[in-house]
Amino acid sequence: MKRRKNSLVLQGSILAAAAIIVRIIGFFYRIPLNNILTDEGNSYYSTAFIIYTFFLMISTYGFPIALSKLISERMVEKKIKEVQVIFKSALSLALILGIIFSVILWFGADALAIYSGGSIKAALAIRATAPALLIFSVLSVYRGYFQGMNTMVPTALSQILEQIFNAGFSLLLAIILVKKGYEYGAAGGEIGTGIGALAALILLMFVYKVTNRKIISKKILKDKSNFEKKSLFFYWKLILMVSIPIVIGTAILNFASVVDMFMFKRAVVFHGLGELEAEKLFGLYATKNQLLINLPVTIAASLAMASIPSISAAVVNGSIENIRTKIDAAIRGTILVVLPAAVGEFVLAEPIINMLFTGENLELAAKLLQISAISIVFFGLSTVSVGILQGLGKLKMQIWTSSIALIIKIVFNVILLFVFNLNIYGAVIANIMFSFIYATLNIYIINRYVPIKINMKRSVIIPIAAATLMGVTCYISYNALGIISASNTLATLISIIISIFVYCFILLKLKGITEKEIIDFPKGQKILRLLKRLKMM
Repeated sequence: MKRRKNSLVLQGSILAAAAIIVRIIGFFYRIPLNNILTDEGNSYYSTAFIIYTFFLMISTYGFPIALSKLISERMVEKKIKEVQVIFKSALSLALILGIIFSVILWFGADALAIYSGGSIKAALAIRATAPALLIFSVLSVYRGYFQGMNTMVPTALSQILEQIFNAGFSLLLAIILVKKGYEYGAAGGEIGTGIGALAALILLMFVYKVTNRKIISKKILKDKSNFEKKSLFFYWKLILMVSIPIVIGTAILNFASVVDMFMFKRAVVFHGLGELEAEKLFGLYATKNQLLINLPVTIAASLAMASIPSISAAVVNGSIENIRTKIDAAIRGTILVVLPAAVGEFVLAEPIINMLFTGENLELAAKLLQISAISIVFFGLSTVSVGILQGLGKLKMQIWTSSIALIIKIVFNVILLFVFNLNIYGAVIANIMFSFIYATLNIYIINRYVPIKINMKRSVIIPIAAATLMGVTCYISYNALGIISASNTLATLISIIISIFVYCFILLKLKGITEKEIIDFPKGQKILRLLKRLKMM
């Protein structure tokens, strides 16, 4: 049992590491893409990507988790033949769903662009996502298969390869096509998404072919289980029954972005601004603002999600105290990352925006980032709390919490955007409320099933103290460096490095993190020795 638990944690850590690498690559390629497309082009790109992501969610997004569950259960029972039948059934279902939704994207692009509340120019970018959806549908089946076989390495490698190809071709095609117009540049960026997915699919198909020939075929010959093959529709129903609850919860969350897009553009035009101005403001909100908010959230979530398999293992073992400890570690790990990130982005909002982006409305983008910074904490907690619910086997509760949060968000959007005409500020405030309510509801549900024992001093008070002192240091160091150097980039980067060091130093000195927790990190022993050598512990 201990060996299986360690394996679960290791596999979770592999996916978490890959997710962090993918997010970092995604962040750094989106910055030049943002500058190439400008706010107008980014609006077309974001509109297409939001619609594409929503269609992906309601088609095959739940397949990897569903297949992972179904296949892993049969691998435990050594039903290798049935594993292959499930895999092939899933492939056929994914192809059918992928074709249906890709056709809708391709032929319905004009209607979707207009219905989104903006310009028909976004239709070209929407159409460019259609092949990507079909490819990703098949890709999701292969990823679910390998996860079910309890090997995350192929999935992790495919995610990294996908993002590398996506980044390279998105930038290349955007640079080439933007000369014809921003809508063409946005379409070029979306084509890169499909090329990235295709590269990942080719890799996994190759790995499947090799492993199937060398390993799986031999196991099939040894399979003595009493397997009675059922109809294709039986397996389709089985896959859908497992994946639909996952899809519903995730689709509701993703629908929040659709709501923002739909309501924000209409509100701007409703209050007298032109369609082009609405597109530019939405492009600013959906890229400059959301890009900087999402990076620390996804990194924190990836780190914390690595502990989710161990929560599942603790649930199987039935140890309530162990479950509490794991939940506390996941929540605290998230807080330790998102809190300093929120403070740092609040203090250095203007320098960061000016360092990363070019074009118009940079001052407005900086103000929005300052207001939005607090949502980093709430989105981080909401993301990890969903993972905890999954670990506890209560993922269906996410459907209710996300639905309630979304309804409240819509109410705030109506009041702030249409009634009070707060424009882009209204969208930001509504998003903060959405993240706060969603996180609060999830944590409330978790506490109902497993009363959470959070060490307030180590998990909340010490991180807040360390982040506050870090923020003061960050402000002073940036302004002091501004006197010495005229380079905003140099002053910003040095201030960030100093701030990270100060935060870690205070956190360690106040015993906000223990030696045992550091040892549990990858290369923990080496990190601990380095910290002791630097007199930080």
